[in-house]
Amino acid sequence: MRHLAQAGDTIIEVLIAMAIISLVLAGAFLTTRNSQNAVLNSQEHAAGLQLIESQIEQLRSVASADSQSPVFTTSKFCMYQGSQINWTAPNTPAAQCVQDNSGSQPPAGSTAVTYTLSIKGCISTGHCGNPIANSYLYTIVAQWYGAGASGKAQEQMVYRLYQ
Repeated sequence: MRHLAQAGDTIIEVLIAMAIISLVLAGAFLTTRNSQNAVLNSQEHAAGLQLIESQIEQLRSVASADSQSPVFTTSKFCMYQGSQINWTAPNTPAAQCVQDNSGSQPPAGSTAVTYTLSIKGCISTGHCGNPIANSYLYTIVAQWYGAGASGKAQEQMVYRLYQ
């Protein structure tokens, strides 16, 4: 009787090969997902900084047009495109402008990331670390709940204007 030589792989070898391939594919998936989240998080922060810079430009525009401008205040406010000022109500943490990443009011029911902007002014006689006379120190804050971040994300800039 003649025995045929075994050809092919055993079931154990096939299972080990499948396990190795699964580990490699899972690692590639996790790396890709983490990379996509990092890119999205970066884009959100860049959009937040761009909105803050837009607020600063609008602030400068209004202040340079009139030295008695209402932006020379310690009240909290924010600015919409076209230099429209939104003032805070008394005893609220900040006036809020809710904008999308283009600087416009998001439409109702929008699922896009929305940014909440606020500006807080501080005069040189205030207690905010502004030692320069005849100047206002503004803290501009953008906050959002991002798709790429867990929880609330925030960017902030400080800008000085002279009256």
